[in-house]
Parts: sequence; structure tokens; C-alpha cells
Amino acid sequence: MIDTAPRAVGGRGPTPGVERASAGLWPVLHATDPARARLAPGYLAVRYPVVEAVHRDGLVRRAHGWEEGYRAELAAHRLLAAERVLPELITTSDTERSLILQALPETIDLRAPGAFTALVDLVARVHTAPARHPPDEAWAGRDVRAALAAAAPTWVCEPRAWTRVLHRLADAHGADHLPVGGLDLLTAHHRRLRRRPDGRLALSDAATLSPDTTAIPDLLALARVAADLDLPVRGPALRALYRDRVNAHGARWSDAGLITALHDWSAAVGVNHIPT
Repeated sequence: MIDTAPRAVGGRGPTPGVERASAGLWPVLHATDPARARLAPGYLAVRYPVVEAVHRDGLVRRAHGWEEGYRAELAAHRLLAAERVLPELITTSDTERSLILQALPETIDLRAPGAFTALVDLVARVHTAPARHPPDEAWAGRDVRAALAAAAPTWVCEPRAWTRVLHRLADAHGADHLPVGGLDLLTAHHRRLRRRPDGRLALSDAATLSPDTTAIPDLLALARVAADLDLPVRGPALRALYRDRVNAHGARWSDAGLITALHDWSAAVGVNHIPT
């Protein structure tokens, strides 16, 4: 039986036996038996936005300190349930802001034959999933058409370039496309890539997926991963591989459109150089 009741603990540090790790934008607290993630919600929200406890019975409990983070990860699981790119979601608790997931202990070596191509295919399936599955109500009304009518996000420093990115997305996916992205692949290739029981490559969680980030930062992250691993998939070869997989799943990217989107993204967020 899984103990899901939140418990308050005294002191300022984490529960003994628990290790803190960083997962991109989401600091994560990892715990294994006999340690449990038993932190008061207020402490959790301030210090550890996500607490992850791995249990002996092959399940993982992910508890969120913030309602927004819990709803976002739940929306990601609902969107991607049929894509088989995440652990199976067993159950959830709205009151405790927690998800119980199937544990995936087997890690992936991206240098193995076909592994990086499988990662690119996973990314392509995530980016095109909104065309196959209705988005969760938490992400309703967040499509490209709505984004074009709204002000640019606060993290965008050049709104006109952001608008051009959105137009490129509309060309490739349609104006009703939900521009999901932000898979935190740089962290994932070190720690978060797993193998599902069906043999498919999967991410251990979807905590960083966002409905307004777009596919572009994930493509840039794939380039960084390939460089880190010294894989011969760079520039034109990586774009060709991504286009092959994403277009096979329903998109309509051209190489010229993808290059333009990469440069527009660079201008929109103030990045001086991107690999193309």
C-alpha cells in the first residue's frame, strides 16, 4: 500500500536519506525507501517544487508544491497518454497534488544504435500529439491562433520575431495547433530517459512540458545532446532527421521553414547563436 498522506517535518533541511537533484527548471527532491517525501506543502512549494519518491513496489509518487505545476504535469500525461512516451499514470490526487506513476528503472544509452533516432521520434510525437488528441481543459484556448492574437509571453524580448515563429508553426502544423514543447532534454539525456516495458524509449516525467514554448527549443536541445555525445547528427542532418519524423506524424515542415523558425526564435529570445 502506498502512503500518500502529506506529513509535516521540522527543521530546514530535507528528510534524512533524501537527495536533492536539479531537473532543469524544476528542482526535484528524489527519495527512495525507507525515506519518504514528507514535507509540508508550504515548505515543498518554496524549497522543492516537485518531490519524487520511489517505492519498492515499482511505483513512483510525484508530489507538487504548486497547483499550477501539478495541473501542467497532469495535462501533459493526458495529452500524451496514447503516445507511450511517459510512464503509465496509475492514479492522481488533486487534494495532495500528486501523481502515482509506473517506475521505469531501465535507463537508455543514446550512443546505442538507433537510440538517438528513437529520441528524435519521441520528440516529434510529443510535438504533434495535439493534432491527434484533444488538449486538457487546462490547456484549452492556447493554440497558435490565440497566441497570435495575444501579447507575447514575458520571456520574449522581441515580440515581432515571436510572431514570425508562430506563423512558421501555423504553416507547419495549422493555426489550431497547440505549440507544446520544453522537454528538458539536456537533463533528460543524462538522467531522465528510460525504457518502457514495451521497449519504447520514454521520459521519466513531463514536468517541464509547456503549451506555449513551441518545438524550437527542443530541436536546439537535440543538437546540444548530439554534440555532447559526439554523434554524427549535426546541422542539416539533424534537421532532416527531425523533419522526417515530425512530418511522418502529420506536420508539414520544410527545411527552409525550419531554418527560418530557428533564426526567428533566436531573435525572439535574444540568443546570439544557434546551430543550424
